[in-house]
Amino acid sequence: MRQYIVQLLTSMCMVLVTNSVLAASLEAKVDRNRIALGDSLTLTVVAEGSVDGEPDFGLLEPFFDVINRAVGRNTSIVNGDITRTVKWRLILNPRQKGTLVIPAFELDGIRSEAITIEVTEPPPLTDSTDDLRVELHLDKSEVFENEQLIVTRRLLYGIAVGGLEMQPFELPDAQIIELGDNQYETTRDGRRFGVYEVAYAVFPRKVGVLDILAQSLEIQVGRRNLLNNRSAQKVRLEMGAETVKVKARPAGFTQADWLVANKLDLSEGWSQLPEQIRLGESLTRTITLATVGAAPEQLPTLELADITGVNIYSEPLQNTEDNTSRGVIHARQRSLAIVPVQEGQIEIPELVVKWWNSTENREELARLPARSIEVLPALAGSASATPAATVQPTAPLQNNVAQQQNEVQIVYQQSPLAAWLIWANLAWALLLVVLAILLIKQRQQIRRLLAATATDSKSDHKLRAAIKDSFSTVQQALAGQELVAVHRAVKHWGDGCYRQGQLPVGGITGLKSVADGELKEQLRLLERVLFAASETQMPDLNKLGSGLTLLNKQLSARQSEASSDTGLASFYPG
Repeated sequence: MRQYIVQLLTSMCMVLVTNSVLAASLEAKVDRNRIALGDSLTLTVVAEGSVDGEPDFGLLEPFFDVINRAVGRNTSIVNGDITRTVKWRLILNPRQKGTLVIPAFELDGIRSEAITIEVTEPPPLTDSTDDLRVELHLDKSEVFENEQLIVTRRLLYGIAVGGLEMQPFELPDAQIIELGDNQYETTRDGRRFGVYEVAYAVFPRKVGVLDILAQSLEIQVGRRNLLNNRSAQKVRLEMGAETVKVKARPAGFTQADWLVANKLDLSEGWSQLPEQIRLGESLTRTITLATVGAAPEQLPTLELADITGVNIYSEPLQNTEDNTSRGVIHARQRSLAIVPVQEGQIEIPELVVKWWNSTENREELARLPARSIEVLPALAGSASATPAATVQPTAPLQNNVAQQQNEVQIVYQQSPLAAWLIWANLAWALLLVVLAILLIKQRQQIRRLLAATATDSKSDHKLRAAIKDSFSTVQQALAGQELVAVHRAVKHWGDGCYRQGQLPVGGITGLKSVADGELKEQLRLLERVLFAASETQMPDLNKLGSGLTLLNKQLSARQSEASSDTGLASFYPG
């Protein structure tokens, strides 16, 4: 209890010091966006922050069957920042083909993004009963040069396998980016198979025909076990060759501006409203280009042409790439600092990116509109009051004089405390007082328990001494071989053991309840020879003495263990 209160106080203090705010978010993602009917996919929903409950997964029922579901929770504290994460993992089977939507989930007012899944026809039925099958799948039969083609090498297995070795995937006239591997289950010809597949994004470089040669892989079949001592067999499987038609880029595009993608988004952000700026101040423009299915080296560099009356300082290009089942997702970002050097209007020209939409099979333009920004005079007395073009170096003494003439007084005004912050601090203070009172009471209770334990220990010590003395009397009676004296001494010793808590009942009856077979028989004979007139067999006093000595050691050892446990438990009641 004491440790619990100390830990709780420490946690409260950490919260007060750091004032950590838990930002909540909800994200949903799948391992694949395109599957065949009968295949399964994995949906992962991750909630971060202070959230309660779980999303309504019943929204999946119209289009998907949930065949497996798991949840994991994690809480971490790093440098006073608390992070809570809940992850749900669901295995889904689509109920129909077509374009299906995994809906947006909502939890504590936070929403995830909806996800679109393409469910295609299942592969045609075959008469094959093979336990191993291989497939080479292409998402398109013809593409433009530099257009993304997704090639998937797939192994289906209905038996135990291991030691997979795939031939390296190489094409001389194309750029290849591995998208990663995946494992799931599927149904073919009414039979359940495990699937292992590896996907690649291929960008053809030459117009004509792209030949994808036959692919091979080797795999071990079977496993060694106690019933079958044979080693695993290595099997070689072949995937058929494929050809893809590569078309020339459409008219109107040059080699320099040719950009083909499944999706493209162009956006911008400003450090402040791009309407007015004072001479000498700076304005930062951040341009972001995001694409799906575009070759990374085909993306534009997002530079701005020279603008009259403006100095432009460009930061290094930032690139982010992610390989998914939909292909290569690339984000390119450029930040530019715009610093006017003359008053008046400056014109930021329109930025246009021309690209070919391979999903819609058409040319499109992504635009950032032109902007007019008014440049106002610099504030009087500011460092930028004199245009940058006319600033000349001066002597140190002259600089000191100029600084004295243009001194600007800065006044810091303390902002009023928010009411909620005052009440929150009062609540925390009250909670700390209550916890301190509980800690004081706990310490007092521990002192009382220690005092009671000490008293019990003294009483227990006296009782142990009395039992020791009574057992000495037993040994003396056995030495004298007087049965009546032996019976009286053994009964007295048994009563003392009962008061000490070593026996369930007192006297010889209690001793017989814990004695072994030989000692129990000797105690029975001792009673019968004294109280039963027909008993003629005498007890063996040597066996009786050795049995009682061994039992005394056992009872003393048990009492020592019990006293140790009780003493420890008294410090942690309840």
